[in-house]
Amino acid sequence: GIERMMHGVYLLKSLFTDTDLKSLERVLVSESNWLAKQPIKADPWGKSGNNCPESNLWKGTLLWRTTVMYPQHPQAKTWRLKTHRYLINSISIPADQRDETIIAGQPIKHWFRGANFFPHFALDHHSYFNVGYMIICLSQIAILHFDLKSQKLPLPESLYHHARQLWEVVRMMVFSDGRLARIGGDSRLRYTYCQEYLLPVLLLAANLWNDEYALFLINQQLNLIQQEAEFNSDGSFYGKRLTWLAQYNPYYYIRLETDRACVLSMLIAWEEFFPSSNISSGSSSVPKQLSVLEKSASGLWWEPEYGAILHRSPTRLASFAWRAYRLAQGLCVPPSTGDLAEWEHNLTGKILFTGQASSLEEERKLKNYQIQIFKDQKGFLTIGSLIEGRKINLAEGWQGDNLAIHQIAWVALPDDHTVVGLQLCRANQIPFYLRALQGLQLNIPNDLFNNFERKIFTTQQVLTLKTPAPGPNQFLELNTNWLNVDQQIGVIGIYGAKQLIIQRATERTGGKYRSLYIEQICWPGEWQTRWIEAGSIIWDIGWAISASVSAETTESIARSSHYIATEKTRPPIRGIRIKGADDYYYAILVNFHHTVQVYPAIRLLGKAHNVEDLVTGEKLPAGGESIITLNPHQIRVFRLQL
Repeated sequence: GIERMMHGVYLLKSLFTDTDLKSLERVLVSESNWLAKQPIKADPWGKSGNNCPESNLWKGTLLWRTTVMYPQHPQAKTWRLKTHRYLINSISIPADQRDETIIAGQPIKHWFRGANFFPHFALDHHSYFNVGYMIICLSQIAILHFDLKSQKLPLPESLYHHARQLWEVVRMMVFSDGRLARIGGDSRLRYTYCQEYLLPVLLLAANLWNDEYALFLINQQLNLIQQEAEFNSDGSFYGKRLTWLAQYNPYYYIRLETDRACVLSMLIAWEEFFPSSNISSGSSSVPKQLSVLEKSASGLWWEPEYGAILHRSPTRLASFAWRAYRLAQGLCVPPSTGDLAEWEHNLTGKILFTGQASSLEEERKLKNYQIQIFKDQKGFLTIGSLIEGRKINLAEGWQGDNLAIHQIAWVALPDDHTVVGLQLCRANQIPFYLRALQGLQLNIPNDLFNNFERKIFTTQQVLTLKTPAPGPNQFLELNTNWLNVDQQIGVIGIYGAKQLIIQRATERTGGKYRSLYIEQICWPGEWQTRWIEAGSIIWDIGWAISASVSAETTESIARSSHYIATEKTRPPIRGIRIKGADDYYYAILVNFHHTVQVYPAIRLLGKAHNVEDLVTGEKLPAGGESIITLNPHQIRVFRLQL
């Protein structure tokens, strides 16, 4: 709180009396003396309670601020030393333990106390992959950077430790419309808190690292802020969209209103570094076409130990995070259009059990996973398992745990458009009641940022979905296995269900605090209680999503997508053949079993030639008698020409 208000203190300082100035010193000195005595906390895992990168940053920056404002204070040397300890252990990674680089007169390994980030800068803050707090960390650096530059005060050498490397990662996680791409989900509200503090980070990127697109992205985010302010028409930032929150938790609502005011005031306070004409126009070097900007953010990033991966190109942002909020979340969206992205359970589906806790915080448990990238680094695959149905309690009757095992295989094809999912969910050793299931579950926001309207294209019709949906809650049966959203996202059901269904709601349901209207596209969808026998299959499905495609292209992909038949009596091997947007055909084989399986290549490949395993680069003989081996819980992807 102190750090975020200090730019305001400096603006008001000329009006302070001597008493005010002494009071300011008393507060800063008291806080600094307390911080100087606290132990440094650092751990990459959120559940440890010691993952503290952002708090280490604001503690270190406050200590330094006090040091340079009151350099003659007898504790100034103590504050200075503790500053470096906090800052080096903020954006800290395991390699720092061996780093001989000298900062503030000592090697980094001397200052190091622990890693708060994983080796490639994934962050497990609040116990999930938290893109928002990666931004919060950088924002604390930006605040001290600009405040002290404006006051002509020196900055600590340790302030920028790994800052640019972290920015290069999160830059891939910002849509071109200025919205954060929360590839690990979000436990809070959409378009609010962490999103706000992207603004000072973008200023830092422009000023310190000469990021030529940062000012353009500031304008994009300001457009989102202005759009919502105009929608409210009452002087508030969130007066209409967060009405429910204002009634449920007015303290939190007011906090969000003031966060937005705070970051906007930072732009004004630091205007000397960014003339208003530059911010309003973006800058002279801003690209006229978003595709140019998109190329600057393209590439592949992954954190194999942590289970998160992202591939971005000008036409698709594809990501998967096993340790997302509430576990297992995928994205496949155009990277220039953040209003098409919503997080929770996205592209992994949701199962609700009768007797499940309403909070859903412990609904799933991650059992295992693996991630592999393609040899050309233009795509990836991942496969893993979740335990579904934990801590189930039927009042006055029954308790159960670990009711089902949910296996997910997920592929981002190297065509820069398409992802493919195969999912198998079985009941474990005891029967239970199921009250709803939503296979696939593609979440599409439908709120003020797209003018409360989505168009759904199918073979038979064009539907216009406006929000709020007319009551009661609706389940639209579409009698088709494919659809397209706004001529931008194609959805194809390949096997395992009869038709795509859209679940609609009369109220905002997006996220824990209901901050967006959401359309949920399901393959399949059921919303009635039924009995599940032990060992039975809950769903067995395959689907594809394609970003930046028209309805016509979606229909073409749907026609080319086929289930590759396997014997019903064999262990669970599943297969799909699909034509990508690059005119190559792709075959995906998955072994969901715990033993090695073999599969006749001729059944998969047919008359194909130039058959290549995308991970290993291995070439398979076309049309021969070869056998494809699948290890336990393995997925293999082949590119082939027919």
